[in-house]
Amino acid sequence: MITSWIAYRQLMDIIRNYRSDGFEPVEINPDSGVDAAFVKENSVVYVQIKTRRPEFSHNQPSFDLAPQIAASLNNNEARLDVLWLPQVRLTSIEEVAAKISESRILSSGYPEPAFLLCFAATEAALFRMTYSLAPLPGDFSLGAAIYALRDHILIEESDFAYLTRASSIRNSLAHGRFSEVEITTQDVEALADIATKLNGSVTSQAVELLDEVLSRTRTPVDSSSHFMEQILVNIDKRYAEGIISRATEIIRNLASPA
Repeated sequence: MITSWIAYRQLMDIIRNYRSDGFEPVEINPDSGVDAAFVKENSVVYVQIKTRRPEFSHNQPSFDLAPQIAASLNNNEARLDVLWLPQVRLTSIEEVAAKISESRILSSGYPEPAFLLCFAATEAALFRMTYSLAPLPGDFSLGAAIYALRDHILIEESDFAYLTRASSIRNSLAHGRFSEVEITTQDVEALADIATKLNGSVTSQAVELLDEVLSRTRTPVDSSSHFMEQILVNIDKRYAEGIISRATEIIRNLASPA
C-alpha cells in the first residue's frame, strides 16, 4: 500500500522509466502476487513493490506468486523486479512554520545557530515543493532542488539568488569555517521571509494535502484514482488551487461518518 506522497511520486517515476524503455503497463490479477506488470513485444516484467525495509530483498519475492507467473519466471519467459519505496512522511507546514518562528526569536542573540535552524526549515519547505515535480530531479541534492524549482518558475529569481548564497553560508557554518561568514539578524530575517513564502505557497499546500489523502486512503500500488492520475504532471501555480480544493473535499468526505 502507498501511504505517502513521496512513495507515490517515486512510483510514478518508476512507471515512467519502464515506459521510456518501451514497456507498457497491463492489467494484473490482484491475487497474482505482483503489484504491476509491463510488456514490450515478447518481453514481460513483473514488479513487486515493498514499502518496508524488512520486506525488501533484491529480486526475491516476499510472498507466493501465482503458478502461471512463477512458471514464466522459472522458464525465463519473464523478469521479476523487486523495488523498495520508503514510506517517508513530509515535514508538515505547521512544523516548518514553528521552526521559522523559533529562528527569528533566536536570531537577536545567536544569529549563527538561528541561521542554521532557519535554513533547515527552508530545506524542508524546498523539498516538499520539489516532490511536486514530474519527473523528480535525477540528482536530489539541495542545489538540484533549488535549480529545479527555479526552472519550473516555482521560486522567484531574487529568492533563487538568495537561496544559493544561503546554501553556501550554511555549508561554511556546518563545517566549522566560521571565519568565512558573518551572520546578522537581518540575514536570518531575510531567509525566514523566503522560507515563510515557500512554506505557505499553493504548491506546498497542495503537496501536503495530497500526502494526507494518501495516508488516509492507503492507495494500492497497482491502481490509483482518476484524481491521482490527473496530477502526474507538475503541480504548479496554474492549477494547484484546484488540487487543494479537490484534496480538501476528499479529506472532508473521509472524515464524515458513513
